[in-house]
Amino acid sequence: MKRVILDVDTGVDDALAIMYGVLSDNLTIEAICTVGGNTGIEQATENTLALLELLDAADVPVYMGAKYPLKPGAHEGASNVHGQRGIGGASLRRASVSARSTYAANAIIEHVRRSPGELTIVTLGRLTNLALAVQMAPDIVDLVQAVVVMGGAISHPGNITAVAEANVYNDPEAADIVFQSGCSITLVGLDVTMKCLLTRDQAELWRNRSNIPGYRFLYESTSYYMDFYDKTWNLGGCPLHDPLALMVAEDPTLVRRSKLPVAIETTGSVTRGMTVADRRVSPLRAWSTCDVAVDVDAAPVLERFVGVIDRGLERGR
Repeated sequence: MKRVILDVDTGVDDALAIMYGVLSDNLTIEAICTVGGNTGIEQATENTLALLELLDAADVPVYMGAKYPLKPGAHEGASNVHGQRGIGGASLRRASVSARSTYAANAIIEHVRRSPGELTIVTLGRLTNLALAVQMAPDIVDLVQAVVVMGGAISHPGNITAVAEANVYNDPEAADIVFQSGCSITLVGLDVTMKCLLTRDQAELWRNRSNIPGYRFLYESTSYYMDFYDKTWNLGGCPLHDPLALMVAEDPTLVRRSKLPVAIETTGSVTRGMTVADRRVSPLRAWSTCDVAVDVDAAPVLERFVGVIDRGLERGR
């Protein structure tokens, strides 16, 4: 059983990851921290709480975190991708519970210190909360079992700029702090997530079972998300960005990984937010080395994802 802390900016793919984490028999979500990104911090937090309640998992503690990135300048969200409320065309009943009073960065510190060597932190939004936690309590670097980052693009084009992926681009200073911290990092970026597509056919299967609230949410949220990816990337579906990162935390063998020195570009006028891997025979030793997911067989990923969702939702009927 893998014990994880999720750090989310709950848009559509974060919601899919949360559902997978709650319904998987191999994962225990110890806490969820929220950060501004796909949508505003308040909306991301409400989406998280409401989704947990839909899944009968309202006992999972939720902590609100950073509204803005470390460097001044607010990120306005991605309503064109995730919809005005961050969950596409879906609606959720407002949660009857609230986020805990502890600030997310402090909550990360507290949870990690209580369970040294036992927790994996999976970041599915910008890395602001974890960067703040590392700055406030450097000792947690040696207490975290691992950090899995959904972010970056090594060989694949970026999805915000030509070279930058959204989670890193939206707070590259935070990403830089985390990557230089000494944490054991696995980077699950666009190189693999863009290969793992949730298809229209699968969404239609969920639509046919929309009498079950969980399936109705899946269909209504992913349909909006797929529309965006059809218009901008012509994919015929939507990538499982955040679910894949959580699935790699659960089972690292799902992807092929390569140990590479990686640095975060924070200053370039056209490269800000780029995840730069040094793939030379004799790389710069000053750069932090992490496990980079470089390839994936998409079929087993989709099969596992759908299987966990189906078994979990049917079990909870």
